[in-house]
Amino acid sequence: MTSSTKTSSPSLNTVTPPAIYKVSLGLIEISALATLVGATSAESFALGSNGATGLPWAGMSSFGLIYVIRGFIAAAVSDRARDTIGLRNAEIDSAMGVSLLADRRKPEPLTVDSGVVKGLWMHHVDDENVATGEREVYSIHAFDRISSTIIGGIPTSKPGDELFIYRFRPLPDPEISREVRWYWVSMACSLVKLAEVFTLWYMGASYIYWVSAFPWLHGFISALFLRLTNLYLDREDFRHRDVITGELPSPLHAGGPGKLLIGIPGNIRHHYWWKIIWGTGVLVACSALMAIFVNLSAQPSQIVYTWAGFQFFWLMLRIIIHRIVTQKGARRLGITTSYPWTAAPVQLRRRAIEMIMGLSRHLITIHPRGTKAYQDDAVDILEVKKLLQLAGDKFSEALPAKLIDDMSPEEGAQLLGVVGDVVYRGLGWLQGTLDSEDLYDSALVFLQIAGKVHAVPSVRVLRRGIVAGDIESLPESFDPRGAREESSISDFERWVHWIPMVDEGGARFWAQLRDMTSIRAATKFTFMKPNELNNALHKGILNVSIVGEDDVLRILQLSRDAAFMLQRIFSDAEL
Repeated sequence: MTSSTKTSSPSLNTVTPPAIYKVSLGLIEISALATLVGATSAESFALGSNGATGLPWAGMSSFGLIYVIRGFIAAAVSDRARDTIGLRNAEIDSAMGVSLLADRRKPEPLTVDSGVVKGLWMHHVDDENVATGEREVYSIHAFDRISSTIIGGIPTSKPGDELFIYRFRPLPDPEISREVRWYWVSMACSLVKLAEVFTLWYMGASYIYWVSAFPWLHGFISALFLRLTNLYLDREDFRHRDVITGELPSPLHAGGPGKLLIGIPGNIRHHYWWKIIWGTGVLVACSALMAIFVNLSAQPSQIVYTWAGFQFFWLMLRIIIHRIVTQKGARRLGITTSYPWTAAPVQLRRRAIEMIMGLSRHLITIHPRGTKAYQDDAVDILEVKKLLQLAGDKFSEALPAKLIDDMSPEEGAQLLGVVGDVVYRGLGWLQGTLDSEDLYDSALVFLQIAGKVHAVPSVRVLRRGIVAGDIESLPESFDPRGAREESSISDFERWVHWIPMVDEGGARFWAQLRDMTSIRAATKFTFMKPNELNNALHKGILNVSIVGEDDVLRILQLSRDAAFMLQRIFSDAEL
């Protein structure tokens, strides 16, 4: 018989994890659930939405600490970075706002809200420093809480009406003493966190008892520092701004109802000390969070349960305190006084014009013609003022033909500057006038001929340049305004101006400035009779929407109306 040998397989050694590991894993699940419950209050306190008193409460509980870290990062970085890395939500936008620099040399950057611009703001200056030069303008994509509270309390202009100018005036706040008392009470209440520290220490816990308190301690010290430096609450005297908001105009549309506010308070959270506190808070909270969950596995189950109980209690207490704080509402920082344009003080008119010039620079960043086309346009209040003064604060509806004899054959005329459609569109929105698409092709040119400066309303278009070939053989094309499609026969674009002139008999003809490359360059005219201009436009080789002299005359009349408006507004502001 053959004996069979039964071979048994080697048994695998099974290691049963200690119960404390199961406890720790369960706590991670509980922490995740608690994080969802307390996310709003944790993030709101971390952002200082209701003042610096929320900072210690943000770090009270380790449950929800991940949202505290998120809030710290979102607040510490720039608005551009916050939008890029996707750290925006309603709470963060309300606390910090979102505004991007409108650089006339660059197109408006896209944002997660599809580039929707809700307003513009500029740094406010003292009365004696008004009109000191071009100031940076920022496009607003989300208003912070303090701005939206003030703006929401004033009426919007009616369509087609001129904008009222609203001046913010700070008032002594009778509630400030109550706010200070509440601040200290809230800070004192957060000291109950020490009960957790003492209890865990008494039970013999290792360093978890003080690691768990680190985020709270950082917030407590930060809140105390901000109180001593008077940066703990929104203030009526902090970094005033001038703001315009509403249905802003675009290069092709006149816009709608709007608001213009002078001197509203800035956001206290934009101070660099807040940024430093949030930056250090990220390091403290991240380190504490990792150290806590690493150390939990080494603790007895009794200490782990006690620690978890404290965290859940702090979580509930933080939600209750947040509910109390949010029901208090925003503190009133002042009142606004309204002025129609005709009754506004001169200084307010100048500030309004500066804001409109800022709007003009914003329009350049979104213009279908591109930013490069407008780099030589005058969009600064001092620059426009200087040009108007050089022309004697008046303009000519047409240049007399005798000026041709005064031009040097070598130099022709010198183009000193141009006020274009972006300025007209902004001023038209301010005054509730000039609601026409033809404004797109209007301009006021400043020419120096034989030592004298002439301001002349004109018509200008941006034509496509010709690389090579017979112009007469090119197909006709009448591109609509705002079209940006590239033509196969062009690789650059140049301005073409048509300036009206009259001879001694009163007959009209046109001086054409073509292919200009820069302001202040010597410029030579091409003189054209009405039928010659008609024939040139009918060919359609400039790739513009204008098809004949009748279109040019219609736009010219609008350009004259806009020049009158510009002259009147600057005169009203004593500029």
